[in-house]
Amino acid sequence: AATSFGYGPSVSKVGFTEEGVPLVAPSGFTVTRKNGREITASWNELSLVDARGFVIAYGLNYTSESGREYQLLVPGNQTNASVEGLDRELSYSVSVSGITVAGTGVATDAVFVEADELLFQLQMIGNISCESWKENEKIGELYELKEVVVGSVDCSCEFSAEDIAEANYYCFENFEASVTFRAKLYGTKQANSTRIVGFISQWVHKGDTIDVRGTNLTISRDCPVRIESYSDAGCDSALPTQATSSSTQATPSSTQATPSSTQATPSSTQATPSST
Repeated sequence: AATSFGYGPSVSKVGFTEEGVPLVAPSGFTVTRKNGREITASWNELSLVDARGFVIAYGLNYTSESGREYQLLVPGNQTNASVEGLDRELSYSVSVSGITVAGTGVATDAVFVEADELLFQLQMIGNISCESWKENEKIGELYELKEVVVGSVDCSCEFSAEDIAEANYYCFENFEASVTFRAKLYGTKQANSTRIVGFISQWVHKGDTIDVRGTNLTISRDCPVRIESYSDAGCDSALPTQATSSSTQATPSSTQATPSSTQATPSSTQATPSST
């Protein structure tokens, strides 16, 4: 307003005759996989101008590598959320979008979070050879060795033998009196796979002797615990020549310690399959 003395203070407000869908995706989107079964996400609030209306909710969308789609609706005044009950064996792509009364807006670029799993190995030295691990005893030996690992590792993280899968034995050329145990390890609710492998490494470096079905064995401290592939060279720099618990060469047995097909799926109270 103006008077003979000049102009007074001005006030501006943004209003809408009709709301639209957001044409801008939320900025600052980050996703972290806390453990195999949970992810957390955060983003910046959409402004009224960018949202083209009032944000009534944010849609946190996540799709598993198997193609199953889900959406978790987050209140419009909240800019972070967690999703629990994921399948720890699957990777997920995650995005978020703003929602007004007019509909769902543009989503962020998808962030890919990998399954929480790593491969590890233990080189066992002693009175042992590929031939000494009998075919009809392999399942018992593998299960007992997994229990030995779990019982020996100092990890208060609900780590159990069920978190070790695809277990198998390997032998390597030019290295006698040694068998290498290799397996896949999944993260738990309290610790991810990287942290658990770290605990296993600490135990291995102690040089403890273990007993597997009456055979005393030493775990080599010189053999790296973490590996990238089952076909990696052994600690003697040779490729695996025999998987003693499998009829195939240097590959994990398809019947050994495979992950259960009844893994926990996302809770229906957390999110529902997307209709889109």
